[in-house]
Amino acid sequence: MKKYKLDKEEQEILDAIENGAWEEVGSKKENFEQYAKIARDTLRKDQRMNIRISKVDLNSIKAKAAEEGVPYQTLVTSIIHKYVSGSFGFIQQKTEIQNHINVFNLSEAKDDLSPSLRSHSRM
Repeated sequence: MKKYKLDKEEQEILDAIENGAWEEVGSKKENFEQYAKIARDTLRKDQRMNIRISKVDLNSIKAKAAEEGVPYQTLVTSIIHKYVSGSFGFIQQKTEIQNHINVFNLSEAKDDLSPSLRSHSRM
């Protein structure tokens, strides 16, 4: 059997497994069935949506889908899912930027208040 050189963390994990410090959290079959159900429920597409889109945009989507090697409907579904779940990168960045702008605007607004109003705004 070939010996592998393990780093410190890998060696600690191997030792813990060999010493019985790790326990199986459930049977593989139970875990598989549970995660398979979650995947089915997540990936089930049980609704239709019809939209009008410009020919240029549709052709661009089809080209991007071809680059990715997926059907264009799958790409559109993925984009919509990422958008509504908040995992679309530029949307998160835009939200963070907007939050910083809002905080900045609030602090500027407080600076613009007259001294008598400013003392009341701290209450």
